[in-house]
Amino acid sequence: MELILPEYTKYIYEINFLRLTVAKCLAHRDALKYHICKYIELDYMLKIGALEYKQMIVENKLQKAKKMIYYLKEINLKPEELPLLIKKEFDEEDKKVSLMGDAVNDAIDMSLKKIPSENEVNDLNSHYLILVKDYSPEININNTEEDNKLFNEIFEAYKSGNLKAIKKFDNCKKQELFFDELDIYKQEKIRLEELKNKINAEIVEIKNNFPYTEKLELQDENLFRRRKETINSKIQVLEDELALLQKELKKF
Repeated sequence: MELILPEYTKYIYEINFLRLTVAKCLAHRDALKYHICKYIELDYMLKIGALEYKQMIVENKLQKAKKMIYYLKEINLKPEELPLLIKKEFDEEDKKVSLMGDAVNDAIDMSLKKIPSENEVNDLNSHYLILVKDYSPEININNTEEDNKLFNEIFEAYKSGNLKAIKKFDNCKKQELFFDELDIYKQEKIRLEELKNKINAEIVEIKNNFPYTEKLELQDENLFRRRKETINSKIQVLEDELALLQKELKKF
């Protein structure tokens, strides 16, 4: 196929610009998934999750107390019959409480480890961006098996936040993409635009869900204080109600 140079040059520029644009979208998506949201969740679990865990424990005890009083008063069960029955009935709720407790403990353990600074994460993302453009299978459909293997190593280093390992790949740069036919450039442009839209939709999905949705409230001291006061207030009401039920249970 005979190529008209001006149009050919235009597509080369557009394709390489799109590749960089898609790489930025991919890098942003991965930053959200593996770093930004991870630290938002950590902050959430330490500041709010621990309080919600306490609320879950009190609510769980309260519901069990209510159920025991019902069985004792309305069903006339003997006190010794209750433990096994309550354990079975609240098995799923107990598991939820346990999972929340594990999440809080994991956050505490994680907070004791060295957390990358904002500058370190930005540095990590800068190196990752170029490598994504050159080696991500989502962008580079003509990757060899060796290319994909290399990108898997890059990806694992990125996920773990290993800046030193990421920097080792700095010399693994490819030449700009080149196709022999103009039609292939046109098809590639369509594919990359569709990929960009798909990744941007994934980014929107991440930002519309936990933990990213907690970001504003965690960063705003006034919002956080009000949230904390609300939860503590609920806990106090639940504890007062639980204390009354526990007194009633002692009569049986």
